[in-house]
Amino acid sequence: MDAIGFTTLELFLADLFYMLFVQGVVGFISAHLPKKWVNPQRRLYQPKQWEKGGGIYQRVFRIKSWKPIVWDAGKVFQKDFKKDHVDVTNPQNLERWILETCRAEWCHWVTFLFIIPLFSFNPPGMSFFWFIYDTLLNITPIIVQRYNRPRLMKMLSSVKRITSHNESLRPA
Repeated sequence: MDAIGFTTLELFLADLFYMLFVQGVVGFISAHLPKKWVNPQRRLYQPKQWEKGGGIYQRVFRIKSWKPIVWDAGKVFQKDFKKDHVDVTNPQNLERWILETCRAEWCHWVTFLFIIPLFSFNPPGMSFFWFIYDTLLNITPIIVQRYNRPRLMKMLSSVKRITSHNESLRPA
């Protein structure tokens, strides 16, 4: 028994239930956030110069080697948008995808913060376990979003430029 009267297994299961509940609630909330909260023009979501257009994530973390195995929870919460079938020649689709990277980043930052209460009543070893769990579950997808967003923004810019050019060539 520990200080709050749980066995280690009971505490672990309570923590697990808490984490899964938080992830579900925050995921649901993020799927219904107003677009202004996840606007790619907001400072939080803007690519930083040090990120080198997402390149830092490949150099430091070798993201291309593991990004395909990161689970996309957006498939659970965003039924109206499937990244697997996005027409990347359509500017509106790319704009929506960029918005969804912001939504996912918001969700994972908020979820990551919910680890803090676990530090107050878990023993150090279990707190360390949940910190690693939370980091993998939340920081990893944040890195994926920060890697993808500048690349998608560049793609959107190119598509808009091509679309604008093609429209200027059409007879009036």
